[in-house]
Amino acid sequence: MTANLYLHPDTFIYNEVDTYDQISSKLYNLVNDMVKVITEHRDENSFKVPMSLMTVPVYKKETIIEIAESCLGNDSIGVFYTMLADTSDKYDGISLEELRKKCIYCADEEEVNSILVFNVPAEDLPEEETIKDEDEAKRKHRSIINDYITFEKYEVVYNKQTWYHLRRQILGNHPETPSQFICECKKYFPNLCFHDNCVSSLVDEEFHYLETSPRKIIYYLSCLNDKFNEVYKRHLVKGSDANTILEDFSGIYGLDEPGSLQQRPEKKPLLRFCFKRNDSTKCDVLCEPHLKISQEDSNCKVQPIDYRKFHPRIYFSFSNPEVERGRILVGSIGRHI
Repeated sequence: MTANLYLHPDTFIYNEVDTYDQISSKLYNLVNDMVKVITEHRDENSFKVPMSLMTVPVYKKETIIEIAESCLGNDSIGVFYTMLADTSDKYDGISLEELRKKCIYCADEEEVNSILVFNVPAEDLPEEETIKDEDEAKRKHRSIINDYITFEKYEVVYNKQTWYHLRRQILGNHPETPSQFICECKKYFPNLCFHDNCVSSLVDEEFHYLETSPRKIIYYLSCLNDKFNEVYKRHLVKGSDANTILEDFSGIYGLDEPGSLQQRPEKKPLLRFCFKRNDSTKCDVLCEPHLKISQEDSNCKVQPIDYRKFHPRIYFSFSNPEVERGRILVGSIGRHI
């Protein structure tokens, strides 16, 4: 599904704080973060640029074009002008508030809208980032995060990571078929390696899990991709066992139940999946750790749910630097083994 990325003038205008070097660095980083979007995913993303953006001062009286010409190298300037290719006055006159309303999820949408920003508005920053006092920041820090990724309002994009979040939101809202879903997951979860079994495990004799839980699955995968290794390394220093690590991770990110290892030895052969070592030789990996989903998505239209049989799982293996370039290995999604 195409994502329209609007470059609104209000998110580029000079903030009266940054130095010229800071502005140059921000533009360089923004352009380089968009390289992958433009070169590998151009058909899925469209930059919408109002004519008025060209005259907005991004540093004192200098425009975005003037800054780009002076601070970007040849490769980066090419990417920059590709971003500005769809420049039109039909995008002028849309207020930032009106644009935000266009970024709300709709069940029958055929494309989605988001905002690509240069100077992140304060309302789009996490609360902890807007607090200058260290003690106050500590008080505001959340030990439990149950909204790491949400789905009703499409993510504002200001770097590659937030673009990943946007594409994951789209995937949670519009998962399509199991094979399409896993194909898209391979694009937007770079720290995870998905076994082909993940396609077939999304449907069993009781449930089609992309009809009951696509948002939950995307939420779990997002936390696993972005945050699991942080928790894992913190516990590794303490000498924690695997169940403690899984329980803590599940608690921090508000998963339905604590994750755990497989407790039944007779099931373990079913949790072995073939992956590749870094030298391209094959190896069997036990994907014993698993995360547990016990509730369907809040917008699920499949009713009723027989909770006696509804036990979707994500089975994976902790990363091994010698296998699949150190990514977390995902062997199965959906079916309870």
